[in-house]
Amino acid sequence: MKRKENLTWLVGQSLCSLLLTLGFMKRRCCFSELGWALNLLWLLLVLLKHIRLCLFQINMTHFIKHLSFGRDYPGIVNPLDGTAVIAEQGSMMFQYFVKVVPTVYMKVDGEVVRTNQFSVTRHEKIANGLIGDQGLPGVFVLYELSPMMVKLTEKHRSFTHFLTGVCAIIGGIFTVAGLIDSLIYHSAQAIQKKIELGKMT
Repeated sequence: MKRKENLTWLVGQSLCSLLLTLGFMKRRCCFSELGWALNLLWLLLVLLKHIRLCLFQINMTHFIKHLSFGRDYPGIVNPLDGTAVIAEQGSMMFQYFVKVVPTVYMKVDGEVVRTNQFSVTRHEKIANGLIGDQGLPGVFVLYELSPMMVKLTEKHRSFTHFLTGVCAIIGGIFTVAGLIDSLIYHSAQAIQKKIELGKMT
């Protein structure tokens, strides 16, 4: 028991010296063999008070330069790249909920790129407690893997595909021109008949 009390006394005196050096305490605490427990409790209360005060002063402003889950491929969009968030208050908690989708990208030359793409949702709140529902201030990235996979294949269009597209466009132009011509012709015929009927009466 004597060894345990001496160890506690030594730890308590070391903590007191540290707090005095940092300027958190105005007077030195004294650990005697009888009052070591009360002094240690008082010391812990002083520490908790200062930790809680420090929590209200944490600035969680952050910048995410790049975040990806694998190699990049042509056309990929990483939604968090270049994200700058300014914390309007102290001790903010920022949570990024990321849904990661495995992706296979097949290039024209046959190279296969196995990577991931993701979507993200951001939540923010004031965290003013050490434990409990309020949480701790910080920037947290929570990710979940999707059970589905996306497969992208890079292909060049053949000349026949291009030729078919051109023929479809030309055919569409002729069809619309024929409809307009028919509408104008029938309108002119109807107007001509009305003019002739007007002359006969």
